[in-house]
Amino acid sequence: MTKRPLPEEFPAYFTKYVDLVPDGDITTILAEQLDVVEKFLDELPEDKHDYRYAEGKWTVKEVFGHIVDSERIFGMRAVCVARGETQSLPGFDEDVYVTNADFSSRTLHDLFDEWEALRTANILAVRSLSERALSTTGMANNKPITSNALFWVLAGHLTHHLNILAERY
Repeated sequence: MTKRPLPEEFPAYFTKYVDLVPDGDITTILAEQLDVVEKFLDELPEDKHDYRYAEGKWTVKEVFGHIVDSERIFGMRAVCVARGETQSLPGFDEDVYVTNADFSSRTLHDLFDEWEALRTANILAVRSLSERALSTTGMANNKPITSNALFWVLAGHLTHHLNILAERY
């Protein structure tokens, strides 16, 4: 699937993520991000894993834990929409999720392993979906969105947070 989602395929607040994704095949882009993340984390000094750049901001582990949660949630939403789910899928409060996750007790390597498994599953999911399934519109957080758009949001969301980590941490 190489079709960039049209603005009407997703809520406007996801534009900042979709705009960060280069043109191309979304399965290739998602797969390439596996190497990008692994390289990024390999180059991150261990003494930065629990670092937060300001009081009240997330640590590197918490940011990456949020990436893991988002990978799981956006991927699940994409499959649900593709399968024709008619109920609005729930939103999530990322601050509450991070607060309740205790990411500080885990290693960054462990979080990467979990994310890598989820990303691999999402790549397999998008490859398994027909053009029709990917263009299916469903509801997430009471807003219309296509399955295709959710995969693009997933890629852009990761890029967004990697940019923040690179700039502030």
